[in-house]
Amino acid sequence: RADLKPIGDAPLMACGYTGVMPKLSEFRQRMMAPLLLVLMASSPCAGQYEVEPFDAAVQQLSKAVRYRPNNQNHALLLSLRELKDPSLRPLFQALIQSEHWTLQVNGMLGLGEIDPAGCIDPYHLKQLDQPAARLQAMQQAVFMELLGTEQISQILGWDDLQPIERIILYAELQRNGIKPDLDALGELARSEEDEIAGLASLLLNENGDAKPLDAFQQRLGKLTLRRKSELLAELARVSEQCGFENSIVFFMSEASDTGLTMETKAALLSVILSIDPGQGVKLWQAIINRDRSQRTLMRFGMILLGAHDRIPASTYDQMRNGDVLLEAMANAGEAMSNGTNQAGALISLNELRHHL
Repeated sequence: RADLKPIGDAPLMACGYTGVMPKLSEFRQRMMAPLLLVLMASSPCAGQYEVEPFDAAVQQLSKAVRYRPNNQNHALLLSLRELKDPSLRPLFQALIQSEHWTLQVNGMLGLGEIDPAGCIDPYHLKQLDQPAARLQAMQQAVFMELLGTEQISQILGWDDLQPIERIILYAELQRNGIKPDLDALGELARSEEDEIAGLASLLLNENGDAKPLDAFQQRLGKLTLRRKSELLAELARVSEQCGFENSIVFFMSEASDTGLTMETKAALLSVILSIDPGQGVKLWQAIINRDRSQRTLMRFGMILLGAHDRIPASTYDQMRNGDVLLEAMANAGEAMSNGTNQAGALISLNELRHHL
């Protein structure tokens, strides 16, 4: 949505920001050299006309800091962020003051990426007044590991946190080896929202309390198959990202449901392989033995390849069916497992130019 209110300037002015877009003259000495390469390269007209390099860079920079529908300027902003250049700080501060939340989030993440401690400022996160925008920004910051323990503790003190935001922060603490608030998780595990209850139950299970997860599994059985599939896929992805190793019994039990969607089966296989490759291989074999279509072999073969050298080399023979692509995938898997000719096998797979 483009109707977010502008963020107030006063707090940032106290941090040295004037509340206005830095003048272009300020960028000339500090920014133009690194920006020229990335901005010129990303311009759709690059190479077609002779243009003054500085003018071209200014034109592209102006496009980057204005909201454009369908995230059309995201590639430019991402290119700028990937420079991780501290001299871009004024630009990122200006983005935080922009009119659209997508630009604000890019500014927040950009500042976090050049921060000496590698963390975002929780104040910038709090200024996102659209709940969905703040949630997405928080998820991205966690994924990019731009939230440290100090920042998480500060955010957990906010009185307007959504339950899903609190769960995300507790999961990040758990991933970093810090025990979350178990009493608060107990309350969240009783939530009427399935996602909240499921994630809280998984976190409690990681901390030695299996009862909430047992109760949640009973709750899962009462859902429609479609809803159950969607929920399990989401829980599996979060568990894999956070390394919830105690969840394997729960996921193995649910994976036995043959009515689950292919997407859910793929998510369950991926998390189980990440925790226990042996159990994962058994599940993989069960899936491809029930369905040896080309699509299934390719999709689940790629998941198996993602487990790298933890899979016995002989396992990959089971995906062979004479197809050139599947043969190349099996050869690549065996090479990674055996540690021999890995580069050659992967190059051969890549040379097929198949859109996997």
